[in-house]
Amino acid sequence: AAVVKTLQKVISTLKFNEDRMLELAISNYSLTTDLADHISQKTKIGYRLIYKIIGQVVDKAIEKGKPLHQISASEIKQRAAELNLEIKISDEDIKQALDPEKVVVKRKNVGGSSQFTMQILLDDASKDVKKQQAWIQEKQEVIEKARHKTDKLVRAMIGSYQR
Repeated sequence: AAVVKTLQKVISTLKFNEDRMLELAISNYSLTTDLADHISQKTKIGYRLIYKIIGQVVDKAIEKGKPLHQISASEIKQRAAELNLEIKISDEDIKQALDPEKVVVKRKNVGGSSQFTMQILLDDASKDVKKQQAWIQEKQEVIEKARHKTDKLVRAMIGSYQR
């Protein structure tokens, strides 16, 4: 119980530097799979093949010290053409796919990070906490009744010895 109270205090006072979070999300390669997923859905080409193409383009970008958000549609199209695939995407498609806020909103699957999904998880967790609190309260009442009954029996026993 003390841990939960401590966590409540910590979480309630957390402050996030949203600008820095966005900067870090954009500057690394953590959205690579999201880019592949977006292109796969847009082009109707299998995810594994698209991920292979994106992975190769990203590998080259990493070698050149180029961040993910600077990869162009032409680079992806060129790598796809080398595999005899025509991919119709634009730089705007890539920009949309790499927008961290849009990526989060899109994750509505179980365990996803969309606000909708998070609210469901929070509501479920709140219900679970209330059930646990009710269970604890019930057990505390049982313990209190048992303590009262024990005290009464001990007093009765002490009283019978004192006579």
